[in-house]
Amino acid sequence: MTEICASHSPSVLYSIKHVCLPWQESLNYNVRSKLARLVETNQPKLKSWPNWSVTSVSRHFESTARNAEIYLERCKEGAKARDGYKKLHDEHVAKFYLYNYLHGRTFLDSPQSLWSELQRLLVSPPSPPSECFESDWFAICYASFVRAEMRGLEVMDS
Repeated sequence: MTEICASHSPSVLYSIKHVCLPWQESLNYNVRSKLARLVETNQPKLKSWPNWSVTSVSRHFESTARNAEIYLERCKEGAKARDGYKKLHDEHVAKFYLYNYLHGRTFLDSPQSLWSELQRLLVSPPSPPSECFESDWFAICYASFVRAEMRGLEVMDS
């Protein structure tokens, strides 16, 4: 169950310390604090996208998901022989889960609605799938990919 700290305004994203899904309770403190650092506290100014194309954005996400799935299969085979492939496997599982979810959705209509959905995914990520070797690493990678997409929509301070 989500526990919201009353001292924060509704527009503030809550850190992982204050939002804990059932599967996240099993993450160790170091992993939860790494995830908390990935959570932005205020909505930044978003870039202006005069030529925003829902189709192009969706295709990009679909292509990224497909590529992650291809690498995922290769890593799955490699993980049988070497431990180093296990983290790479979980990283590609996280990438596949995120980008497969994002393509073809109605929230791609605008950068603002996409940013809001990405913000929601940071706070309420999916449970690590059973095929993951390390659920902690999946959670960190998933949050990192979400934040990377969010940063791509934000105006950079100079």
